Amino acid sequence: FKSRLQEYDEAGQRSEQQRIQAKTKGLEDERDRLIALFQKGHVTEDELDFRIYPLKSSLEMYRLELDKLANWRAYHEQIMTLLKQFITTASNIRSEINNYTNEQKGKLMESLVDKVEIGEVVQIKLLPIRFVVNNEPSAC
Repeated sequence: FKSRLQEYDEAGQRSEQQRIQAKTKGLEDERDRLIALFQKGHVTEDELDFRIYPLKSSLEMYRLELDKLANWRAYHEQIMTLLKQFITTASNIRSEINNYTNEQKGKLMESLVDKVEIGEVVQIKLLPIRFVVNNEPSAC
């Protein structure tokens, strides 16, 4: 599961970021070219304003997209950290349960089970479990 999330992130987000950066670079080059033409007197101030306004708008839009990608990446990294901590905690719990006595295992089950329904099939409904993440790596 973790590797699939990483593959998705690396393939999709990186290519999207590169696409946006390339478009941004092209727009910045066009803006610089227009400014150079204006400085040489080949373009009037009105013409410069008319042609540079859409470039500025597009550049701002692409910068916002890059910010969204950066925010998504930060969110993705938080999720990956959560998954790693959850897997480590689950592994620690699994190894600890192996050392429990049958009585301790029974008490653990009683604390997790909300309701047992017996009919054609037996349904065991568990209580919701809240997983608290500690940001300190030593806490896992």
